[in-house]
Order: sequence, then C-alpha cells, then structure tokens
Amino acid sequence: WLGTLDGETKPVQVWQLIEDVYGAILHIQEHAKQYGADPDRIALTGDSAGGHLCASAAVMIERIGSSGFIDPYFQFNPSYIPQGKTVKEVQAQLLRSIKVAAPSYGVFGGTQLAQAVGVGEDMLKYIAPIHAIPTIAQRSIPHYLIRGSDDPLISLEMVSSYAEALVKAGQPVRQVEVDGAGHAFFDWKPDAVTRKTFERFGVPYIRDMLSFIDSYL
Repeated sequence: WLGTLDGETKPVQVWQLIEDVYGAILHIQEHAKQYGADPDRIALTGDSAGGHLCASAAVMIERIGSSGFIDPYFQFNPSYIPQGKTVKEVQAQLLRSIKVAAPSYGVFGGTQLAQAVGVGEDMLKYIAPIHAIPTIAQRSIPHYLIRGSDDPLISLEMVSSYAEALVKAGQPVRQVEVDGAGHAFFDWKPDAVTRKTFERFGVPYIRDMLSFIDSYL
C-alpha cells in the first residue's frame, strides 16, 4: 500500500510499488510450472491504481537496475529476485517475456497522478507511464485500454492521451469506451450491486480483453 496504509512506519513510495510488481512477476515466472503457466509469455493487467502499476511495469522495464530510485538514475530494483540471478539477467528476462498489457481505467500521467501518489511535478516523469513508452523499434508492447463512459474518476482525455502517446511511439493499441459503465466495473465482491455490474460490463469486456491479449501471446 502507498504511504503507511499497510502499517509501515516508513511511508511506502510509488516507485516501491512498481518494484513490488516486478518482484511479483519474477516470482510467478520462477514458479510458472506450478501454476501451469508459460514463463515466457506474460500479459499484464490491472484496474484503476492497478492500471497505473500495470502500465508502469509494461513500459519501464528498460529502467530496471540496482543504482536506486535517485538522481540521476531513477532505477527500479525488483523487490524479489530469484536466487542466483542478477538484476541485469532479470531485466533481460522481463524484456523477453512481457508481451502485452491491459491497464483498465488507469492513471497514466498528469497532475492527477502526481497528486494521487504524492509527488511533485519534477518527479512525475519518472513514475508516469506516458513518459516512458518505448518506440516500436525498441520493442513491441501492445495495449488494451478500457474505460466506462460514466467514470467520475478517470476522464476520457486521461485514457486518450495515453493511447495517443502509444500510437505516436508506433505501439499497437485498442481503446474501448464502455457505454453506461462507471468506475471499477471489473470489481467482483459478494454484494448484489457489484455482482450485477460485473455481469453486465465486466464479463463481456473481459472476453474482449482476453481476445486481444491472446492475439499477441
């Protein structure tokens, strides 16, 4: 959790959350056979704040390193690295294996992201996915972007600006606007309203998302 929401005495910073995501992916790859998964074909997804983390992990692999998230490096050191592997080796592994991303109704840059994670504008470029998109000549990282038309938190412009930046970099992107959906329609919780919203919007659009992901895996 950001800050001290998980009981930490020292506030957790947003770049540490990104490092946790990389660590989690590496742990999953290490145990892929147990999960019945292919460690060399990874798709990332996440919703809302998780959309920011998903996009960050997808586009910022080139900035993985051991020099720390400090000037002038601003590198991400995964919070878990399999025994016997170096940071350079896991970076190469992630570059090979992360194939596609589907960040749902996420925050990809701008003032709202800076305010949400408590950083100044000077730090924004180091944690905002919109400022880290690799060109298609560097590597391909297709994106499936989705937002509800009635989302009160994430505006169409916020998603569209990220989509436009992806297109400018030559990256494949599909942007979907779900008519009548609000925020967090992919949530599933044991209450009737949330389940009904998920059945109406989540189920069909998860199928659409999976179809997109499968075309790149």
